[in-house]
Amino acid sequence: ITLTTADACAATNATTTCTTQVTQDYCGDIFVAPTGTAGFATAPNDANAGGPTNPVASIRQAVTLAASALGARNHIRVLSGNYTDFGATPISLVNNVTIDGDYQIVAGEWVKNSSLVTNIAINFAAEFSATTGSNDIEHGIGFKANGVSGWTLQDLGISTAAMTGTTPSG
Repeated sequence: ITLTTADACAATNATTTCTTQVTQDYCGDIFVAPTGTAGFATAPNDANAGGPTNPVASIRQAVTLAASALGARNHIRVLSGNYTDFGATPISLVNNVTIDGDYQIVAGEWVKNSSLVTNIAINFAAEFSATTGSNDIEHGIGFKANGVSGWTLQDLGISTAAMTGTTPSG
């Protein structure tokens, strides 16, 4: 942006130039694409803003962005493909978030196509939880929704790493 101020007394006008970055709000959406996906202005990575041309690369980062937006961005659109999460803790869902898989890019637009496949593999060192009333049965937790409501996981295949070993009771 260049601003010119006309000064009737001076021989020349005063001019200054400044740079402004304008960002989009993406209509409340956060976009996720697998690492290595081509065709975006900025390659998918978790340092991105999560826009349609600069998506984040992980579901975990998309949920983090949704949490920091305090409800202003609560629809996470996930490009079809395979995602792996190696988090040390479960992905903690937030109120009213929708994580929606099976998107594709058609003529530069994100389009829903439920015939596609979006897979999330949770390979933890995540949290385990013993079944109430039994010290011998445990479950791996990939997504956690403690104290939150209104969330939706849609068109996602979710798998966990094979569990081995014994429970604390042996």
